[in-house]
Amino acid sequence: MTTPFISALSEEESISVIEQDQLGGVAQRGLDVLMELTGKLHDSDERDVLAFAAVDGIREATGCRRVVIVEPNTDEDLVVIASTSSDSPSVSRTLIEQASLKGLVELTITDDPSQQAHSIMSLGIRSALCAPILVENSPVAFLMIDTRDAERAVPADAAAFCQSVSRLLGVAFERINNAKMAERHKQLQADLDTARRAQELLSPPSSGRFGPVQYQVESIPGRVVAGDLFDIFALDDSRTAFFLGDVSGKGVGAAMLMAACQSQLRTQLLSGTELAEALSAVNADLHARSDSSKFVTLIAAVFDKKKEVVTLADAGHGFAILQQADGGVQRVETSPGFPLGVVESAEYDTHEVGVPEGAGLLLFSDGAVEQPDPDGVQFGFERILASMRLVKSPRDSVAALIADVQIYAAGPLADDLTVASIWIE
Repeated sequence: MTTPFISALSEEESISVIEQDQLGGVAQRGLDVLMELTGKLHDSDERDVLAFAAVDGIREATGCRRVVIVEPNTDEDLVVIASTSSDSPSVSRTLIEQASLKGLVELTITDDPSQQAHSIMSLGIRSALCAPILVENSPVAFLMIDTRDAERAVPADAAAFCQSVSRLLGVAFERINNAKMAERHKQLQADLDTARRAQELLSPPSSGRFGPVQYQVESIPGRVVAGDLFDIFALDDSRTAFFLGDVSGKGVGAAMLMAACQSQLRTQLLSGTELAEALSAVNADLHARSDSSKFVTLIAAVFDKKKEVVTLADAGHGFAILQQADGGVQRVETSPGFPLGVVESAEYDTHEVGVPEGAGLLLFSDGAVEQPDPDGVQFGFERILASMRLVKSPRDSVAALIADVQIYAAGPLADDLTVASIWIE
């Protein structure tokens, strides 16, 4: 279908240009401002910049000199984000409370002064509008305009315009929040990656040998980085040191405390410090460097192949099993002392356990003992003993216990899980 052109005008017809000042009123001025604001809201990632653009635009469109955007803070006061007034603007808390409950609201001043709120009278407000700025359907800030004293009232068609601006700001604020959250997540991921690499550098290989001592270890973090620690190393030709611990808390903070504890204890033992004294020194250092809520439970040991004896010291950990050459298992009883870092000064007792050829020790974190099933019942020590009966190699010990705990959990693990098996050949 086509439409024919009219080639000429009649004598009664004429065409004239509509000047810009003829397009008056809040509706047209508001449309222009909204178009300009939309561009700014799309281009800027600074909330304050957008807020100032919004109040300036509203003042231009409505002719109201007093436009303010405020947000509540933790002390139930109001913080000004942007304002057209150079001084600290006064706002009606009642109006804001109503806007938070009902959405866009308008304040109407009665002719009878006795019916007006004292706070409104003291501010000299004649008329006002307040629109909540919503992010995920919750008010995070409020846009408010008012007229006072001899000023003319807020234009009747300003309400729809303010509603549109508040909605635009809500979308922009949400976009900015999401962008900042994404950036924080990216930074956190980078921090976690760094912490995980640090753990990998500090941790020994998952399996290895020091003379007659063969070991296997596996650690499954409850989060991206683990709060459990394990190390094993030769002290000399006849002695091998190893320890396993559990740091309070989760995430990067626990990983950093783990790294500090592991490196200090390793340094103490390699320098020739006896086991109990080494734990005391690490305890004192951790207590001085960390707050009272951060501590490490740990069991440490030194195997002497000449004596076929393992000397153990327990800093509040207590999770160790002796695996006999014939497949029998029993819990290793220790004298547990304070976890590392809890008190300023602590002494630790040592306990000797005979470990002949063909026998081994199994160390594990509380993530094994305390892992609940779907009904909340913990795995417990007896189930660990049952898992280890008739198992006769480091690899099989670690694999069996981890598999049994994971089956019992029937889902994600509740905590870090570390299992280490040290076997004497």
